[in-house]
Amino acid sequence: MRYSEGFMLGNRRNSLYLPYYEEAFGHWGFTSMVSWADPSRALAGAMLNTGKAFLGPYALPNFRLYALIRKHCPRVR
Repeated sequence: MRYSEGFMLGNRRNSLYLPYYEEAFGHWGFTSMVSWADPSRALAGAMLNTGKAFLGPYALPNFRLYALIRKHCPRVR
C-alpha cells in the first residue's frame, strides 16, 4: 500500500482499487465510506452505505463493483 498526505494511492499490482489503477487515489472511511478518483479514466466515485463495515461480507461484492467500473470505463489517455 502506498500513501500520500491523506490519501491511499493505487499501485500497479497490489492496490485497494484493483490492479492497474496505479494513478488512482482515495480513502477508505472508518467503516462504511470509500471515495476514490482515477485521473487516467476521468473518473471519481464514492460509496456511502448504511454503516455496515466495508471489510466484511460486503467486501467481495464491492471489489466486483470496482472491477465492473474498470471494465466499462477505459483509460482516456
